[in-house]
Amino acid sequence: MLSNLMAFRNAARQAFQKYQFIIELVFKFIISFAAYDRIVASLNYSETLSKGLFKLLFGAAGAILPPMITILLCICIAVYEVFKANVIMAVLVFAILIVLYCFAARFSGKFAYALVAIPLLVRFNLHYIVPLLLGMTATPMAIFPAAVGVIVYYVFGAVNNSITGDKIGSLDDVLALYTKFISDIFANKEMFFVAGIFAVVIIIMWAMRKIRFDYSFEITIAMGGVLMILGHVAAGSLAGLSISFGNVVLGSLLSILLVYIGQFFRTILDYSGVETVQFEDDDYYYYVKAVPKLDKVILGEVVVSDEAKADRENRKAGAKKVIKQTAIGAVVEQSEKEAATVRAAEQKDEGDSEEDEQLIREGEALNLNDPQMSVYKAVFSGLGKRKKQANDKPDDEKEE
Repeated sequence: MLSNLMAFRNAARQAFQKYQFIIELVFKFIISFAAYDRIVASLNYSETLSKGLFKLLFGAAGAILPPMITILLCICIAVYEVFKANVIMAVLVFAILIVLYCFAARFSGKFAYALVAIPLLVRFNLHYIVPLLLGMTATPMAIFPAAVGVIVYYVFGAVNNSITGDKIGSLDDVLALYTKFISDIFANKEMFFVAGIFAVVIIIMWAMRKIRFDYSFEITIAMGGVLMILGHVAAGSLAGLSISFGNVVLGSLLSILLVYIGQFFRTILDYSGVETVQFEDDDYYYYVKAVPKLDKVILGEVVVSDEAKADRENRKAGAKKVIKQTAIGAVVEQSEKEAATVRAAEQKDEGDSEEDEQLIREGEALNLNDPQMSVYKAVFSGLGKRKKQANDKPDDEKEE
């Protein structure tokens, strides 16, 4: 059973890698189509934009365009919807959304779809999956697109609460509309609590998965879900918010399950086969922890167990060699340089000794007696030493 599951996982991963471009296009089309439909359904002030043809065209455009451009088009659609109901409110909504867009564009990067994922998934009570996924894959900077997604959802709710259909005939009506809209946003404690809970979950999950311990991924996902539930319970108890705890628990559990499934297709490790490699050099002692992937272990034992084990041992030996060479490469290079310097000095000394011996042989060729030979050796040995000292002086002293 387990081997069949691992084989299915590997086949699915291979199919995704093979058709990745097409799958990404389909995914972007679905997200763009759903975002357009959600905006039109939430605001619903223009009958023209609610036609199915416009939804298909927007989805096709979103499949081709970069995510941030698609989100900018979503802002334009939302502003046009509000414009059809109230011109003054449309100006205010445009100002708020464009500020949020510029703020999120600085930090979103490849997680830009988190801006629209939260408003889309709220209707299915699965918006809790967004911080869990960001906590497992992103950096703490992902708290900004998650927070913007939460704010956008509550902004749409504030728009619907502020637009009553009454005509604006005076400046007092305009001020009353602005005041109601702004108070609905900034006086909304639930919005700030939800954004804060999502931020805490993302940061803590990111910190936990940086700590290397057995079953770290699985424990991190479970901890994120528990924090999600406890955070909403605390917010409802302390701030008196009308939060449905049943929906929070059910949505969090479903989100945890979906994230576990995603992690299964991403990486799954066999902690029962953990091995630790230790070696040392002159300056350091190295510890290398190797955790085998579960699919490799299962399929290796079932199909080609001996070959899989031999291949795994070769990879471990190669990794050990590469790590060791990388770690002590600088030390070895420095040692080689020092050895070359020593050899050059020795060769220079040997050259000076050969020169002295040549002078002595020339003196012997002159048939000098022992006293004369001693003087000859002393004189030319002194000249050789003076010559060596002159060569060893720095260049500036030589010039002087």
